Amino acid sequence: MLACAHVESRSSRLPVRLRATAATLLGPLHARAADARRLLPLLGDDHARVLVERLDHDFSRFEDRPRFASVVRTLVFDDIVRTFLCAHPAGTVVELGVGLNTRFERLDNGRQRWFDVDLPEVTTLRRALLPSSARRLHVAASVVDPSWLELVATAPAPYCFVLEAMLGYVPCDQVRGVLARIAYRFPGSTIAFDLHPQWAFIGSELVKSVTPIGLLGPDIPRTIERWKIGLTLVETTRFLGSTPRTPGPLVLGATRAVDLRAPHVIARFVADRCVHPRFLDASRRRR
Repeated sequence: MLACAHVESRSSRLPVRLRATAATLLGPLHARAADARRLLPLLGDDHARVLVERLDHDFSRFEDRPRFASVVRTLVFDDIVRTFLCAHPAGTVVELGVGLNTRFERLDNGRQRWFDVDLPEVTTLRRALLPSSARRLHVAASVVDPSWLELVATAPAPYCFVLEAMLGYVPCDQVRGVLARIAYRFPGSTIAFDLHPQWAFIGSELVKSVTPIGLLGPDIPRTIERWKIGLTLVETTRFLGSTPRTPGPLVLGATRAVDLRAPHVIARFVADRCVHPRFLDASRRRR
């Protein structure tokens, strides 16, 4: 059963008052909703479709934009979390920069604990749309604010941290510190995040700020592993936004041979138990 009922009257829909970074959640939400309306959907996220119907917002500007890659990306992260919950059904999942993702609704097994962390304005909207429960809590906090870590620590181990489409919005000199703090506070946890390919930033000011710490290039996950902040690479999944057919679980190589762009990369790490606290201030260190 969906958590949100269909709303017929436009006047009863919820207004969307999101700015800057927070507003970027609307594109992926629309993509998942559009996928759910397809005859043969990839993700089939009916919860996203209902959320779009609940919001008083003009989504027409997304209609002519291909959003296939964001749906495939969500499929991969769902598979990572599903695998974690199969091994640890009473574990804890933490989504950082969750936006209006409905992964809890898709994967809830009735036992796990779940934290949805995002900026205050996003969290306010989430609370109105997706109610909290004894096992699911919405947390208003920036990912660079370490206060949320202690709240998460009150839930049972092991932990799975999901940073989907989020690191690109963290100031580049703070990325290393964010990951180091998670690894140090939650040893043995699973940490999964995606890394944007260089072609996605061509002509963007982001290239200038990301390049110095090595977040671009074909071997980004290994670069992060070499930071020595307590992260050991377990696996990577690579795919292109032009994948023409439904991918299987973590098998996303069905790309057109003529497409020579670099792939999207999703990396899964495990947090070592030997990370030294001196790396917690690594966010301002350079290679």
